[in-house]
Amino acid sequence: MRTWHTALAGALLAAACGPTMEVDSDFNPAIDFSRYKTWNFIETRATGPSVALINEIVKQRIEGKIEAVMATKGFVRQMGDTPDFYLAYHGTSETKYDVTTQGYSYGGWGGGWGGYYGGGVRMGTATTHVDQYKQGTLVLDIIDGKERALVWRGTASDAVRSQEEAREKIDEAITEILAEFPPRKS
Repeated sequence: MRTWHTALAGALLAAACGPTMEVDSDFNPAIDFSRYKTWNFIETRATGPSVALINEIVKQRIEGKIEAVMATKGFVRQMGDTPDFYLAYHGTSETKYDVTTQGYSYGGWGGGWGGYYGGGVRMGTATTHVDQYKQGTLVLDIIDGKERALVWRGTASDAVRSQEEAREKIDEAITEILAEFPPRKS
């Protein structure tokens, strides 16, 4: 009995925490990323109904974190001249719903003999809870400085339920996305 209660408590805790951050990346395998040393930001032209407007405060937060992570990786931000690569970013936001139903039932009986079956009554109750939240996605694009072609894209998506949580998740998302850049050749 204790094992069942422990498993139930773990399942409820996992459900309460909601989905975890999903990070992914893709790249052009023909590119030699080891030649990239300098970089700079470039404005994005992402459009669409789910593209989030990034205000100046959030923009400063994103760019500050990106600069810090890129510096730890040895990349130098180059203003003016054409850098080896450009980094563009944008965010999307989508309303999502997390629906959970908990319930139980009891009663009922049945049996059969000689082709005749008896039946009973089954009773139960269920409670459904709907949690609305925003699913935020941050996209980082690496664009070759000479060719002006997309060569790498990293994304992170997670549920965001408050402004404070959004601040924390922006930092986490940038760190996790850029952990995959430059890509490792297999």
